[in-house]
Amino acid sequence: MIEDQDDRGYWEQKKVLETTGTNLEPEGIIVDWLNMATKVNRIKDNARVLDLGCGPGRFIKAMRVYMKKDWSILGIDGSGGMIRIAKKNLEGLRRIGLKHINASDMEFKEEFDLVWHCTVLQHISGKNKRIIIPKIVDALKPGGFLMFFEGTREENDNLFKVGPREWWIKLFQDAGLVHTTNGEPQESHNGHCFYIFKKDGI
Repeated sequence: MIEDQDDRGYWEQKKVLETTGTNLEPEGIIVDWLNMATKVNRIKDNARVLDLGCGPGRFIKAMRVYMKKDWSILGIDGSGGMIRIAKKNLEGLRRIGLKHINASDMEFKEEFDLVWHCTVLQHISGKNKRIIIPKIVDALKPGGFLMFFEGTREENDNLFKVGPREWWIKLFQDAGLVHTTNGEPQESHNGHCFYIFKKDGI
């Protein structure tokens, strides 16, 4: 069993695919927060959206089925196994693309109106966060939004490489994004918080 989650082989392991890969329904409170945040910040109807670390596609399905959004959505994941599960989970839904791409390898340039990730960066080392975060900023169009839900409790193992709420805010402010509380829930949920950032330009 590979224990280091920075190892690209971790997420391909049978045990991981049989646990995380079978979690097909997102928590309702996170979907509600995302729905509210995208409405308050007026994410346009024809938006292009990136789901970073999409896993089995549960939030893509939520955007399409529960939130009734007709966005053009691209889900990427560093695990080919997760992408295969997502293709089955999202079968029949339109305007959805799925690609096996590791976040540290993505090369998008001002392509997305919204980038979303949920409990992704908390599993990634500080070294690789410093690689990925500038790529997230590059992927956003000017005026685009980053929204995410990540853990704030640092554990004594290699699972959660995170800090408190203020730590996440500074991390993305230092990368050039503007933190906004417009539509951002101030409460936490199971030791995790929801964040909203905007890229200057519009």
